[in-house]
Amino acid sequence: MTTTINASTSSGLVNTADTSGVLALQTAGTTAVTIDASQNVTIAKPVVLSGSTSGAITLAAPAVAGTNTITLPASTGTVLTTGSPQSGSVIQTVGANNTLSNTTITSTSFVTTGLTASITPRFSNSKIAIFVTFSMTQDGSDTAQSYVTIYRNGSTDLHGSGTCLAMWDNPQGNVGLSVPMVFYDSPSTTSSTSYTVYGKVSTSSSQFRPIAGTDSIILMEIAA
Repeated sequence: MTTTINASTSSGLVNTADTSGVLALQTAGTTAVTIDASQNVTIAKPVVLSGSTSGAITLAAPAVAGTNTITLPASTGTVLTTGSPQSGSVIQTVGANNTLSNTTITSTSFVTTGLTASITPRFSNSKIAIFVTFSMTQDGSDTAQSYVTIYRNGSTDLHGSGTCLAMWDNPQGNVGLSVPMVFYDSPSTTSSTSYTVYGKVSTSSSQFRPIAGTDSIILMEIAA
């Protein structure tokens, strides 16, 4: 049994008493709040917190089985949510390995290497941190150069007005090295966005050879 205090729609305030130590607060015969003998409080419906001037926030439990506990920290601050992440925090990370497909580049205009990954930003003002690495060799004359850059959605060259995001000169005719690249982009969208590494050479007699199986690309969405 339970002691109840009911706001009846026909009889006004109705009380029933027992000795269980459990108290139920009811409206129209339906229990809204239960307090057990150990002072544990159960609220039947979502809790609505009214703002000091306007608006409200509703605290609602998800429709899942079982009982879960959330412990609040003993400190002062602002609650972070998926809808309001802290500036500079990582919202999501995606990546890909071994997507290189173009392993011999002789073009003097930028062409894709096949090294690519896509991300769908959750917020239009987010930044995307791009991390790329792969190994390559270059064949050609002592004056040959190889250049790499990153294209967004296959059309926007992220090096902007510069020549490239990374380049290397070939002092001895043949060279091999690892290529790391980092770029911080502002795509201003919540649509799926691809980032692809492009490469070119300074002269068609040179060959830029990305090595398949050595490549990785990581995309991180950063809260503004």
